[in-house]
Amino acid sequence: MLKRFAVIIIVISVFALPCYCASVGDTVHVGGMAFGIKLCSDGILICGVSEVDSASGNISPGEIAGLKKGDIIISIDKISVNNVKEVIKILRKSEGKPMNISFARNNKNLDTTITPLKSESENSYKLGLWLKDGTSGIGTVTYIEDDGSFAGLGHGVCDTDTGAIMKLRDGRVTDITISGVRSSSPGCPGQLQGYFKEDTGYLSANTLQGVYGKFEKIPDSTSDVTIAAVSDVKEGPATILCTLDNNIISKYNIEIEKIIRDTNNTKNFVIKVTDAKLLERTGGIVQGMSGSPIIQNGKLIGAVTHVLVEDPTRGYGIFIENMLEKQ
Repeated sequence: MLKRFAVIIIVISVFALPCYCASVGDTVHVGGMAFGIKLCSDGILICGVSEVDSASGNISPGEIAGLKKGDIIISIDKISVNNVKEVIKILRKSEGKPMNISFARNNKNLDTTITPLKSESENSYKLGLWLKDGTSGIGTVTYIEDDGSFAGLGHGVCDTDTGAIMKLRDGRVTDITISGVRSSSPGCPGQLQGYFKEDTGYLSANTLQGVYGKFEKIPDSTSDVTIAAVSDVKEGPATILCTLDNNIISKYNIEIEKIIRDTNNTKNFVIKVTDAKLLERTGGIVQGMSGSPIIQNGKLIGAVTHVLVEDPTRGYGIFIENMLEKQ
């Protein structure tokens, strides 16, 4: 899983999308290194609806306007908005007058009218909406191509409040120093802990099957590996590559217990951590290990995606072929 920080990071940049061309049988640079993700959403996500303590009582302008958790605000009075600061600036000038809001819901563009109310306690106009414009966290790189294009996580970055995949406006990837590990235990997944360093590249896609982007420079610690087909994946021994608080990519033993071939989601096979050193250090799979490459018979077969909360020694992996198809 991606390990998230409780901060909102706003990054504005313009870039060209890389051309992903890796396919089954190709040789790529295997990942295993932890990396920082700073993602800015496309539009402003409504992660909650609340009331405003107005002179007329506790009223929710957002609810009256028909806005819901999970909606994405695109513009206000035909002015495009990309971050919360822009919304606050518009509100300050509103003087409580009705405003038109264009928003997206279930991939449909809709419009509504909302009337801001002045908060008695804060003496400022409010919409009665909890808004979010980005997120950040730690994940693991799965593979890198010769031009620096990479894939990681093995699942998309979702909003913690709505569970929806965050639509990417832009984003950056960074070096990261892992400073500690909180071990997993039954019912309580652990996590990698660390801090961001300098930017090393950008994100170009956030999909159900992972995040994609491009590094400015390929990390020195990589080695080559061949991409496997789904048919190559077998039940039995395998290894994963990941980085803990020694900040060194290490190999750990796992067992592929069950293969689910009739699905293209992110839970294609069940894995069990069997490596004594990893179990002692982490208790199994922890948040931040998402994207850890899985190697079997010398080939890259997939990536770690999820932990089983009640048994963190077990989790799920995604076929690498599924990650390729979703680029």
